[in-house]
Amino acid sequence: MDDNSDDDDSGDNLLQISTRHKRPAIELLLDIQEEQVQQETFLRRFLSRLECFSRKRTRSLRRRRINAFKETEYVALSYTWHPSEYEDAECRRYWVQDRSGAQYFPSRVRILLRSRACFAK
Repeated sequence: MDDNSDDDDSGDNLLQISTRHKRPAIELLLDIQEEQVQQETFLRRFLSRLECFSRKRTRSLRRRRINAFKETEYVALSYTWHPSEYEDAECRRYWVQDRSGAQYFPSRVRILLRSRACFAK
């Protein structure tokens, strides 16, 4: 294995990996299995309480939780925090409900993303 590979052991066989970690291969495989189970549990919990926004007024977004396994009509958006040179960087145009539900604050999300969500609907 190349020393500059940043722990990429995809080209190594189990004996090489086991030797390098000084642990039996079966223990390493069980660790991987346990990690996958933990990730699945996290995702199940996360998706059963997915935080979403719905439009309350023209420029206000209300928070609510949905069970994404049962309520399947939602739009997921991802974006970078810093706008590209080709997009409008304007933000704070929309008001978003805080988690307590008591107040609204100007959103730091760029206007472009809000438009994407409306278009997708």
